[in-house]
Amino acid sequence: MTTLTWLHLSDWHQKVGDFDQRIVRDALIADIRARERIDPALEQVDFIIFSGDLARGGEKVEFKAARENLLEPVLATVGLGPERLFIVPGNHDFPRALLDKLPAELRKSPGDNLSVQGYLVDGKRRKLALKPFKGYRSFVSRYTKQDSPDYASVLCLATRDGQTKVALLGLNSAWMCARTFVRGKGGQERSDDERRLVVGEPQIQAALEKTADADIRIAVLHHPFEWLAKFDRGIVEARLERECHFILHGHEHEPKAKTVRGAGGGDCAIIPAGACFSGRVVGDIRHVSAYNWVHLDLTAGKGMVYFRQWNESHGKWIAGIFINDDGKFPLDRLPKGLSPPTSSSSAFPPEDGGKRTSIETEQDPREENPDGSARREESEKEALDRALEEVRLRFEARKRALEEERAEIDARHKTQKRMLDEALSQTLEERLCG
Repeated sequence: MTTLTWLHLSDWHQKVGDFDQRIVRDALIADIRARERIDPALEQVDFIIFSGDLARGGEKVEFKAARENLLEPVLATVGLGPERLFIVPGNHDFPRALLDKLPAELRKSPGDNLSVQGYLVDGKRRKLALKPFKGYRSFVSRYTKQDSPDYASVLCLATRDGQTKVALLGLNSAWMCARTFVRGKGGQERSDDERRLVVGEPQIQAALEKTADADIRIAVLHHPFEWLAKFDRGIVEARLERECHFILHGHEHEPKAKTVRGAGGGDCAIIPAGACFSGRVVGDIRHVSAYNWVHLDLTAGKGMVYFRQWNESHGKWIAGIFINDDGKFPLDRLPKGLSPPTSSSSAFPPEDGGKRTSIETEQDPREENPDGSARREESEKEALDRALEEVRLRFEARKRALEEERAEIDARHKTQKRMLDEALSQTLEERLCG
């Protein structure tokens, strides 16, 4: 039986010497240790995902504390080394003061794809754009041995039986955050990132090129698609849903798993983690701490997501109630029709020690004995299917963008009407009183 199991954590927001965080952490370790009570299938863990915001302010002392207080205890509990931990950056993983040292054009949100490509395609300009993540990059690359952990990071693994190749694609969705600010309650200034962030297609392309031969591709980024700028979201969302089997992210404090229609008539599963520390407020569902497990039975073609949440009243972690009463989200059909694996001598070797290895190209057996016309007909059909799928995805992306624009217009009209009504009411009152 071929299986795959991972633990998904996010949004720890490390505080140095925080008592509440230590209480929740101790209970988290206990819950992870007792994972077989959730389901015996969770006994063997293949890898751990951390989808951003490990730190609170991107300071060196915070990363060190997060390693000692969270990462090392979690890894020890599941019996894995740091090479089986995959981390992506979030909007709290760099010091905001470093943005002031960037060129003026990098201190504002980009307006189109050409601007984004201009920075991500050129190596020197990309290095400049990612400079605020220097501390994060240094910590992660030393600890987990990830290559380029702040941009198109890739980890290639295999299932324990060596039959299925798995690729993790780490994307930086926070490299253009904190460019726009608004005044909040009490006059305090806060960043306004929603619908302004970018991932950039060059970053996706770089990661996909490294993982083209994988049987399962799992994309990991910090922000959900709703936080991306319209011009970037259409491309990023379509490509990841088309070319990846799972999309994992953090940042949301109310995790809701879902499956979306992907290429080839299959599904792509989108699974947010929730924040593994979001305070200790009784009854505040908006800021409940959460994490999840995912277990896939590739032989049976099914899987399960197990949501866990912190219960402050009982001082322990319990089954998450975000989806339904038992905290489970069944994957009755694995994404994109993942079928039971077949024996292949070119699959990744089992238990490779977690070394970052490149995926070897596996020869298509059909090419050993080509059948001229049949082969051409099949290729033409596949090309047509891909073209049609591309049109459909772009149409859906454009439709979503138009719906969002209409919602914004409706909201502005409501605000304007309310202000007008208030002004008329005030005028009438003044005339009556006068």
